[in-house]
Amino acid sequence: MKTAALVLTYLALPTALFLPLPPIADAQSEHVSPMKTAETQAELERAAESGNAEAMYKLGLVADAKVDHVTAAEWYTKAVQVGHVKAMTHLGFLLANGKGVPTDDVRAAELYRKAAEAGDADAMSNLGLMYSAGRGVPKSEPDAVTWYRRAADAGSATAMFNLGSLAGQGKGLPKSDSEAVRWYQLAADRGNTAAMSNLGYALSHGKGITRDEAMAAVWYRKAAEAGSAEGMLNFALLSCKGKGVARNYEEGFLWATLARITGDASVAANAEKILERVADKIEPAMQADLRKRAREWLARLDATAVPEK
Repeated sequence: MKTAALVLTYLALPTALFLPLPPIADAQSEHVSPMKTAETQAELERAAESGNAEAMYKLGLVADAKVDHVTAAEWYTKAVQVGHVKAMTHLGFLLANGKGVPTDDVRAAELYRKAAEAGDADAMSNLGLMYSAGRGVPKSEPDAVTWYRRAADAGSATAMFNLGSLAGQGKGLPKSDSEAVRWYQLAADRGNTAAMSNLGYALSHGKGITRDEAMAAVWYRKAAEAGSAEGMLNFALLSCKGKGVARNYEEGFLWATLARITGDASVAANAEKILERVADKIEPAMQADLRKRAREWLARLDATAVPEK
């Protein structure tokens, strides 16, 4: 078969920063459910009623795991009232995104600042993004960079990714593809999927780093396996084109199917194009099997995923 039919271009993540995020890389282990803790729901509630701030916070996490943001906000609020730092960050996120409570950027920024000053890296990173977007605080790229650096020094992979994004755009930092790659590498090594995808893009295009399609494929696959729709799409493209990996239309079909299901409208549209262009290269029975495998893979991912925030 001729490969010229595959004329799609590689896709990178948008250069804009992500929306304010709650703990995603550094604090995933703190997202709990009653089945994963020694305490039962009843035990946590008894402890919370006696004034235990940690129990209040954990009950907020449990509610978040059930996507019950109203209850989560109630428990985080109670924990914040008795000084629980991580609860401040989580409540700040709910306020910034209008989840379970009315959107309130000013209050969100206040909570992020209080938690950040108490040493919470995720709050530092989120406060940096509030400054970058001018939400709840005056827009200030220098202040954003200051808080991102503090968060990165404290181990926040999200902040590392955002510093890479700023360096790549030349916002608040001198424009430098190599500096962007340095931050993406640091963040990717700590599990940030956005950084993995951007690092793959840099490697596939030789932006700020020596071009290496094999390593680009490695990072795209890591991002894909961690649940990144952009990583899935880009690895599907490489698989179908045979760039950095051996050409494998079935592999490409599988990851494109996953990207179409999990991605935003742009990712889904590009994934659909891949599926259309490789359809005549894969038997219908195999296509059905690959779709089944995609559904099974997503079910396993959902079973271990961090709750939606």
